[in-house]
Amino acid sequence: MYIKLSYKNASKSIKDYGIYFLTLVFGVCVFYMFNAIDAQKEIMELTQREHNAMKFLKEILNYVSVFVSIVLGFLIVYANGFLIKRRKKELGVYLTLGMEKHQISIILILETMVLAIVGLFVGLVVGIFGSQIMSVFTAKLFEVNMTSFKFVFSPTAALKSILFFSIIFLVVTLFNTFTISKCKLLDLLYGNKKNQEMKVRNKTVSIFLFILSLISLAIAYYLILTNGIADISPAFYGSLVFGTIGTLLFFLSISGLLIKIIIKFKKVYLKNLNVFVVRQIASMINTNVVSMTIVCIALLLTIGTLSSGVSMSKAFSRDISDKTPYDISFYDYGYGDEGLTDISKVLEEHTHFSNYTSVTNQIFFYNIPQLHYKDIVIDEKLDSSMYFLRNPIKFICLSDYNRSARIQGGKELSLSENEYAIINLWETLNDNFNLVIENNKAITLNNNKFYPYKNIIKLQLYTRDSMFPSPVMIINDKYIKDMKKSEAILNADFKNVNAQKSFMAEFDKSSKRYLHFTKDELYTEVITGKTVSAFLAIYLGFVFLVTCAAILSIQQLSQSSDNKERYELLKKLGADERMLNHTLFTQILIYFLLPLSLAIVHSVVGLIAVNQLIVAYGKVNILANILMAAIFLVIVYGAYFMATYIGSKNVIKGNRII
Repeated sequence: MYIKLSYKNASKSIKDYGIYFLTLVFGVCVFYMFNAIDAQKEIMELTQREHNAMKFLKEILNYVSVFVSIVLGFLIVYANGFLIKRRKKELGVYLTLGMEKHQISIILILETMVLAIVGLFVGLVVGIFGSQIMSVFTAKLFEVNMTSFKFVFSPTAALKSILFFSIIFLVVTLFNTFTISKCKLLDLLYGNKKNQEMKVRNKTVSIFLFILSLISLAIAYYLILTNGIADISPAFYGSLVFGTIGTLLFFLSISGLLIKIIIKFKKVYLKNLNVFVVRQIASMINTNVVSMTIVCIALLLTIGTLSSGVSMSKAFSRDISDKTPYDISFYDYGYGDEGLTDISKVLEEHTHFSNYTSVTNQIFFYNIPQLHYKDIVIDEKLDSSMYFLRNPIKFICLSDYNRSARIQGGKELSLSENEYAIINLWETLNDNFNLVIENNKAITLNNNKFYPYKNIIKLQLYTRDSMFPSPVMIINDKYIKDMKKSEAILNADFKNVNAQKSFMAEFDKSSKRYLHFTKDELYTEVITGKTVSAFLAIYLGFVFLVTCAAILSIQQLSQSSDNKERYELLKKLGADERMLNHTLFTQILIYFLLPLSLAIVHSVVGLIAVNQLIVAYGKVNILANILMAAIFLVIVYGAYFMATYIGSKNVIKGNRII
């Protein structure tokens, strides 16, 4: 009997459970897709370094999935709480007919199981097909080719999804059982009669709070734009505090202000059912100030992560092949007692270095302690507080440069007696050095004046993934002799992969250590960083978005249920169905748009700050990612909006309440 009744209840209520079911399917789908990454390597041509990167990504996603499951678990329990609240009368009838509380709990457990099984099945099916599309995106991030198309299924990800969501449903079951055990018959039978009290805040207080909110937000915007997001300073924390307070005050004040403004426009206020709409929205906002604030901030995180996450990953990993011209580079800064050493000679003594390498190229850098990068800054837009500007300018002799260019297949350089050339790989500094060339900016070395070569040189002199590569000046060999030797670098290519492995094993056992970077390590590091940041941005962005939309939907459906009698009264007073539908549509639309609008304003400021950081690493166009984030947001947010509107119409029409 219980199974039959539960099945009928679940089947009959599937339309009313729309939001709950949609959230469940989205949750299972995205959970499976991001945990099935490991299975996609079957259809990709992965080297060992990409295999290692994917393994690291998988470990990160495992940890993040625990956090995601907790968020989704709270969301499902939150949605379930509203469902139980709206079914109190029905459950009260069961008690009146003679059912015991434990029997009602059994019915709810079975209903939850039916929904869980259907939701898990649909979510997994959608997730399995979605992961096929996602494999193309994964291959692009890893910069690998796909061997051929093959339908991929991950039993591990499927079992993990079933396990995590089973735990969530176990919590839901315990929550339902506890709720039923504490309910009294009268509360159940008349629970629906306890409609939400309509709250409208005093207008003068609302205006005062609104002004405070604008001041708080202005301070927050100023702090984040002047401090940036990379410097975790008191100003950064201040921007978070003022931003949160400003957002809270905004929702605390907007309802009273909204009524005051609309009343001024009598024709609008008194048109159709606008009086009812305005009062409903004001009451709804006043009741849910805290949740509206949280939703707004979560939407800001969603827009921010989706828009800037992929852009930042691109900025951090641009042109890695250009940054690794050699298999390995060793660095000596002369910090030890020996001072600068001949790296090639030392390695030969300790490891028989020449037996493993096919190409070696040792270069030296020089400087004059009194000549700094700030001495050749012309561009007024360049941030004068940048730390590197206080460093001595690096010089390299022309012969070292030309040898490096020859090895890399580049063009050799010829300089006149009083010329210097600029090697610059940091895009942010290009404008300044172009001005240096245009203005023929001279530098003085040992009483000799040198003038800039006509072009900026682009040549990576060593293997290293530096975010802020220092510019280097090239001058003729005879002028370098009077300078201080500051740094030695030995570049090398190995004969083959086995030679590299053998050398690294011998080098690791050697007593002589040098700072070094290998091409394989940098590729792994960059690909890992890029894929992890991109996947986390999409994964967390999606979860935050679904959570926000689901909370707004549940609150609005609950409000529609509370307002059922008010809508019936409007109908009796002469409002036709078209007017009622228009009123409902407007009410839900404004409720969805309000937190989104403020989140977009926050996001514009946040993205300006993020863009400042990205530009420091290199110029990356983030508009394409912003557009993609907007399309994604419209689809998911729009789906929840339409589902809420349809569900609310069913409630108002007298169909079963959620």
